[in-house]
Amino acid sequence: MHGPDDDFPIDLSDFEYYAYRDEITENPMVMVFRTHIDGPVDVEAFRTSVAEAICHHPLLRSVIDQTGNRLSWKLLDGHEPQLDCTFHDDEYPPANCPGAWLDLTREAGARFELRICPHRSVLISWFHHACVDGIGGIGFLSDVFALYGQKTAASEADRPEVQWPVPQVLLKRGAIPDLGGHGGKKKKWTEWLRGPASFLLRKNYCINARESIRLYGTADENILHTAVLSRSTVRQLKHLAANRQVSTNDLCMMVYLQQIAQWTQADPAARDNDLLRILMPVSMRTPEHDGISAANVLSYVFQPFRRRDCRNSEALLAAIHHSSTEMIHSNEGTVLLRLFALVRRVPVLFRLSRKLQPSFATAVLANVGELKRVFGNRFPLKKGRVVAGNVVIKRIDGIAPLRRNTNVVISFGGYGGELILNLRANPDVMSAGEAESFLNQVVSRLATIATSQSLTSADRGANDSQPLGSDKQEADVK
Repeated sequence: MHGPDDDFPIDLSDFEYYAYRDEITENPMVMVFRTHIDGPVDVEAFRTSVAEAICHHPLLRSVIDQTGNRLSWKLLDGHEPQLDCTFHDDEYPPANCPGAWLDLTREAGARFELRICPHRSVLISWFHHACVDGIGGIGFLSDVFALYGQKTAASEADRPEVQWPVPQVLLKRGAIPDLGGHGGKKKKWTEWLRGPASFLLRKNYCINARESIRLYGTADENILHTAVLSRSTVRQLKHLAANRQVSTNDLCMMVYLQQIAQWTQADPAARDNDLLRILMPVSMRTPEHDGISAANVLSYVFQPFRRRDCRNSEALLAAIHHSSTEMIHSNEGTVLLRLFALVRRVPVLFRLSRKLQPSFATAVLANVGELKRVFGNRFPLKKGRVVAGNVVIKRIDGIAPLRRNTNVVISFGGYGGELILNLRANPDVMSAGEAESFLNQVVSRLATIATSQSLTSADRGANDSQPLGSDKQEADVK
């Protein structure tokens, strides 16, 4: 039988290579997840479940080995996952998420901390982006909780189903789709390169610190801020999107752009012609990747708009929807993967690209989709939430790393009928209070257009006075 370790060592894919090479100490390429758990966690069962699950996800127990100019994944002998457990007597465990640096030449790209209270717990997970993307990280956690549920379920009927990855599929993670795109019409390389050339030569606006940060600075270990839109508001938002024949992703992009434009309008460097370029991660998974273990099957696309475009919601939403449709038909995610392959094979291009374009984007917007879809149908549900033995997964928060000169990232995903929004900001640009205010205004904008079923309310800006939902209790923003 083909085992998960049989193909190692294996070369890094082009995306993995770029994610690893592009990292700097000040901007670790590390994602963080925060899983809120209701119920009394059996610590030993959980520790065993993490150890068993990671055996089937070899990239999460590998290090990067450099032999000459070749970078490859090498399995760690006798690897034991780093899981620190702390116990607390409070009703709620601490929920702050400090950043982390994972040196992939010395340690595996996964680290965990379980904070335990008698009836609730929080699991903090750090994953290096060179070895796994967001969907892969959640998929790994799904395996952990499936194993844990089997160990702690009260009856056979309540036991989740364990679905192990298929080892050979991991080798397909770096495959680049054909550039032909939709419609079967081939394009010449010169046509494909127009977009990347424009990207490298056009400078986008960088969100700068406000005066309060310049004067007083900030010191906060929490890099993850969260708010939650209620089920009723989400239903209204989906109804608005359907009536407009757009996606909820388009509405979120519209609100995000308007919030950035308003937040930075007092910047002395702000200009009407500023390019606000939003990076969006896109999954490149196909049916061929079914059963893949934790890995990167990912690319990026970009939404470029001018500051002046953000004044009219109707026109902005139409432009976003058109751009999103064009990106799909133009296969832009594949184009970027081709470019990653090119700069890997011609090292001088990597250095040149960083010099020409030190800032990939003004900000990042990541849509992780429905979390329950990633978990699959192998768990019992309670009010739309996953039941894993004697615990319920109340919510999963997660955020991508910040690349240098890109100072804000927001991710959102659905779970239990609600919409979870997470924000990470460069602490040298936004204090913790400012980051919460920024996210609060995004949520307020979404809630306002959902309730009014009108885009004109978005033109008037957000109400900065609404409280942000705390990490202990979800905010029903109205």
